[in-house]
Amino acid sequence: MKAAATRQRVGLTFLALGMAFFVAVRLGFLGTIILDRPIPVEPDDAYSYIVKASLLGSCFLQRCPALEDLRAQTTAPSSDPSVSNSRFRQYTRTLFQYHLAHSTLLLALNSAGISWERAYAYVQYAGLALLGIAAGYFLYAIWGAGAAGIAMFLLALTLFRGQGMHAIVPSNLVLGIALALWGGMALEKRHPVLVLGCIAAMLAMHPIGRLYSVATLLLLAVWTPRPWTPGNWVVLGAGAGLVAIASSLGFIFDRPALSMRPFWNMEVDYSLTHAILDNARAGHEILQAWVNSLGGRFEAAFVVLLGFIALPKEKRFNAFTLTAVLAGMWFLGFGHAMPGYPGITVIRLWIPLGLLLTGAVGYVAWRIMEIAAGGMRRSGGAKFRELASTKFLVTPRGWMTGAMAAIALLLALSFAAMAFNGLNFLRSHSEILRNADNLAFDTAQPAKLLAMSKPGDAILYTDELRLYYFLTHGAGERGAVFLNAVMGTDLEKSWIAENESLRYAVAANPIFEGSMELDGGKTVEIAGLTTDSSALLISNKSSREGHVDVTVPDSQDAGRQVTLNLPPNRESWLPLGAARTVRVRAGGDSATLGLRLKGIRETEGQTTHWPWNSEITLREASSRPGRTGKPVGFKLKWTDTGFEDRLKVFDDTGSTVMMKIASGR
Repeated sequence: MKAAATRQRVGLTFLALGMAFFVAVRLGFLGTIILDRPIPVEPDDAYSYIVKASLLGSCFLQRCPALEDLRAQTTAPSSDPSVSNSRFRQYTRTLFQYHLAHSTLLLALNSAGISWERAYAYVQYAGLALLGIAAGYFLYAIWGAGAAGIAMFLLALTLFRGQGMHAIVPSNLVLGIALALWGGMALEKRHPVLVLGCIAAMLAMHPIGRLYSVATLLLLAVWTPRPWTPGNWVVLGAGAGLVAIASSLGFIFDRPALSMRPFWNMEVDYSLTHAILDNARAGHEILQAWVNSLGGRFEAAFVVLLGFIALPKEKRFNAFTLTAVLAGMWFLGFGHAMPGYPGITVIRLWIPLGLLLTGAVGYVAWRIMEIAAGGMRRSGGAKFRELASTKFLVTPRGWMTGAMAAIALLLALSFAAMAFNGLNFLRSHSEILRNADNLAFDTAQPAKLLAMSKPGDAILYTDELRLYYFLTHGAGERGAVFLNAVMGTDLEKSWIAENESLRYAVAANPIFEGSMELDGGKTVEIAGLTTDSSALLISNKSSREGHVDVTVPDSQDAGRQVTLNLPPNRESWLPLGAARTVRVRAGGDSATLGLRLKGIRETEGQTTHWPWNSEITLREASSRPGRTGKPVGFKLKWTDTGFEDRLKVFDDTGSTVMMKIASGR
């Protein structure tokens, strides 16, 4: 009895450590990235969630001008797969309210005075904690505390494809709810309020909640002892009713959009066979990657099967039925067609099944540790030579000991490889996420555009990220035209060429972050200057005076260099004189001050940061071969609007350029 209590205590300690390690690793991974960025990680996804939270409060029935326009543009049928997919993407990201609970949560936080970006980060932090605790509880309910602890250590460094368990989006919040609920049900915590409340939360959080809810009802039906009471029937019936209601709302209500209608056949050549093949390919890649992490197909199958067989009889039924339901749900996902997102459902549905199978691996490792610890306790270490002798190894017990040692070695090597690969992934992926689309947005820009425009005006958006950002900050009150949904299609004439309401355009700044850093010895080459009053706008946010070295490589002034001084905590226009080409870099100890080039001015009357429609170009120069950047120009041809000659930039702060469209249609 005392030994059993000790084992349980050690197991629970191991579980607590594993869960804490998982949450710490994931929070550390995500948190350090978020703190280094001015906008959320993977901003296209993040702002697609944020914009619907904002519009939930300001345009719930989706009758504001922007959403009326976008509905007309994105629901128009097209026989061109690329156009159809583009429209489908924007319909789901601006109109389809498929994560109402997530949107409501963000809206509540923002209403409390928290910025959208910070609210989104808070939900991510809370979601990571929920996912870690729920996964540990789920594994504990099936495999026991010690095995769950080992599995959580492994999962902390395990890569799941797609959004996996590192990106906290609505589908992963549903996963956290489902894991916690299934764990509770396996431990016979099946109170009707708990079950139905979790089903309602999953259905409101993401469409994948319907599958998880059906799986919940199947498990409830299988795990509930016979004969069923009237209360059991009521819970099952109510749960099925909730799923039916959630699945039919989109056919009853048109505003807000609660279904993917009218996109049943979004891509004309994307047949069910095509979808199944894409999903099967994704499923094979996922399974193969997981198998390879354990050393290969035979090793993975052997260890997982051994884990299920080694379970006590009283736990096998729950483990077997749960595996059957999760595997069935995964295979059901092979028939789900999602053009432009091949395998996305299969990738998401693999996670709970992968967790369960990882738990089996953890169980084998834990049992070996228990047996080894018990043997060492009994022998006190005195019989080690006897255990290692040839005489003992040829006995049945010796064979068993050798087999266990081999399995332990296999698991140790697999765990080491998983940890090594996981650490490499976290290190490399963190750099990608930290630097990808690290844009500088300014809330003053949407406010300025709304102040300049009037009701009835429409705004042309050349990319999706600015569309989401401006709609989040009030631009729903103006018309909206999304360039990729109409350009080159039969809608181009009515929405662009003949659209008298189209007065403004919003586009990405070709200077990606709106400025260029001069840190670390970077040199920026500026060519095409044509006046004697050219100047550079340099930002020095440090508390120390900075210095910028300007080299003029023109033939008449070859090698001439001047140093310009920068006051601390200021942005300053620094004159260049008569130079036509210059190279600019932070001088001396200023290379660590965070100096940034934020503008080029050709004339005193220029009101923008950058010289639009000029011949000036700039690029990052380097003495290392192949490292010189491509030149960036300021001609407005990059907007791809087809009427660049009628565009006039009036605001170019940060990563966004706002333009007035002159009349001329």
